[in-house]
Amino acid sequence: MPTHANDRRFALIVAHGQPSDPAPAEAALACLAAAIAGPLPGWTVASATLADADALPRALAGRRAALIYPMFMADGWFTQVALPQRLTAAGASDARVLPPFGVDPALPDLCHAILSEASAGQGWSMAETQVLLAAHGSFKSPAPARVAGAVAQSL
Repeated sequence: MPTHANDRRFALIVAHGQPSDPAPAEAALACLAAAIAGPLPGWTVASATLADADALPRALAGRRAALIYPMFMADGWFTQVALPQRLTAAGASDARVLPPFGVDPALPDLCHAILSEASAGQGWSMAETQVLLAAHGSFKSPAPARVAGAVAQSL
């Protein structure tokens, strides 16, 4: 894998994490990054949570350019304010932040495909399959609820 400090084929998956215990989320996100990197020869795919204050600077060490994929459900405060501030502080002045996972137009189709596969694996038709969509919200912003509602509506 390329490791040049300013390699433009560097992607970083960023998630919120768990501030009270950042290690498990860091490890899970690192596994996801490794799985994504596998079919992307020539790319370096890394991960960091915002819960671990050192994770983002460590992942971006010496890199100004990076493709940042926020593993967030809504395009709210964390993606519009906190993440850009942290990227600037980490010296990633040329980072390009993509739209977050939850607002990706492909997400409803992905959810439907996973649901279809899981119900078929149980021998159930989609017509007899019920789904409980558990989503977190925010008392400060209606954005997460809108995203969850849109996904639920699509299913």
